[in-house]
Amino acid sequence: MDLKEFLRKHTSALNDWQQAAYLIAWYFPDVQVIVETGHNRPKHYDWAIYCRGEYVNFSLPHQDAGGERDYISRDGRKRVLINVD
Repeated sequence: MDLKEFLRKHTSALNDWQQAAYLIAWYFPDVQVIVETGHNRPKHYDWAIYCRGEYVNFSLPHQDAGGERDYISRDGRKRVLINVD
């Protein structure tokens, strides 16, 4: 798969809370933002959001909480899926 097709298939928009977390992580690069979502549902997700150089990483780090996934964003509007475990 070439890069253009990969980006088309793996890019999605950041929602409102992700955009806010992006800004916090970008402007405070020494801070890791932890967001707990969906605790009233059968599955919940604990996100870790942090700055890594020129992008912000959005990570679902625990398999038992929804699977390991990592996304990156360089513009605060879109994210690219870079890891699924």
